[in-house]
Amino acid sequence: MVFNSANCYNYFALINYFYNFISMSTFINLKTLAYSLRGVDTLMAYVFFIMEKSETINNLAKALIDFQSRVNKIKKDAKNPFFKSNYASLSNIQDAISNPLAESGLAYSQMPSGVNGLSTILIHAESGEYLMESFIMPVSKQNDPQAVGSAITYAKRYALAGVLGLNIDDDDDDANKAAEKPVILPVLMPGTEKWAKVLDALKQGYTMEQIKSKNSISKETETRLLNELEQA
Repeated sequence: MVFNSANCYNYFALINYFYNFISMSTFINLKTLAYSLRGVDTLMAYVFFIMEKSETINNLAKALIDFQSRVNKIKKDAKNPFFKSNYASLSNIQDAISNPLAESGLAYSQMPSGVNGLSTILIHAESGEYLMESFIMPVSKQNDPQAVGSAITYAKRYALAGVLGLNIDDDDDDANKAAEKPVILPVLMPGTEKWAKVLDALKQGYTMEQIKSKNSISKETETRLLNELEQA
């Protein structure tokens, strides 16, 4: 039987029935079967998600809280030239979470699963408690290994961000400051109308720093300005 958008709703109803009335081990076998199916269209690829967990996750939850208190905000270090957007690369995410995970007693593993599938498992090392999410990633070119690899890398990044609750942000104060356009101040020239106004402002109590905030003044110009102010 080939599944497509015309009959996949009935398929999901069947999966849901088994999920509620038979053991999880049987359901996992059904998941393996679903991964191996051919003819599954885009609709099914987008909506087929499976969540698994250990009977208890108390220790894992505490460790996850500890991890989130240790890990820093992750910067978007890479650019997507096609969409002209920034994103956090997989290597950047892995570098940022490596030590906090170890310090919190957590580990993760990500594995390709079936046809365009990815499974991400988060494990508490001491108790063995775990959370695992599996899903199928749509790929535009099924017979293109590079397209499949790109889709898996994309899925890995977002799966890690989701399961660990990562704060991924592209705000970079240093980079933003470097990217700011410099303020170009008008050059103060002797003998001009602006020169006379500046002298009057200094006589009225304005400081040289206030004058410099509005004008570009060289050291020589500043010296001449002060000399004229003394002679006035």
